[in-house]
Amino acid sequence: ITVRQEGGQAIESSTDKMKDIAERLKTFDHRWPSTVPVSPKLIAEAGMYYTGDKDKTRCFQCRKIIQRWEEGDDPWREHARLYPQCLYVLSVKGKEFVESAATPPCSNNNTTLQQIQRQNHSGPSQPLHLGATQSQEEMLPVQVSEASGITNQMSMLRIDDDMSSPAVQAFRVSFEDVPIEKIREQLERIRLAKGFSYKLSSKDFEPLVRNI
Repeated sequence: ITVRQEGGQAIESSTDKMKDIAERLKTFDHRWPSTVPVSPKLIAEAGMYYTGDKDKTRCFQCRKIIQRWEEGDDPWREHARLYPQCLYVLSVKGKEFVESAATPPCSNNNTTLQQIQRQNHSGPSQPLHLGATQSQEEMLPVQVSEASGITNQMSMLRIDDDMSSPAVQAFRVSFEDVPIEKIREQLERIRLAKGFSYKLSSKDFEPLVRNI
């Protein structure tokens, strides 16, 4: 599988519309090449829709292109491996999945490095494998730290939702003197430490009470 930033023309759709998996699936109807060995349903579930050009698919969230699908490709894993910063992949699959996808198996490390070196010296007309493009070669191999570094970005998107949660609302009723900024800071710490799926409880905010 290869990937590149899309600079040419293709059939595009509204990003907001493509948030719906049913709408993403429609883009494959009667146009997806029958020779591509990966199911449109699996690709759509992983956040991508068909651009109408060859086998190029685009994520509605990160807006990146994934193409040259190969037999055995797992769309979720390819999406996470190539673009670990994508917020859609992180929100659905979680940080651990992204990190595991970004880390190649130990037995394949030597082959992976050799392939990258060959592609880096093969000239502009050669397709770059392992998720590389001519403008992205310096980004490979993908590091686990890249996936970890965006955790804070994703947790910030959850803070507004968390502020409306029953646990936070109950805490604010009981402790009106605690500034909202302090609550948000505590929520950030919780999300960074315990992940996106953790269910908040009143005990999570006890440190704020002790500091009053």
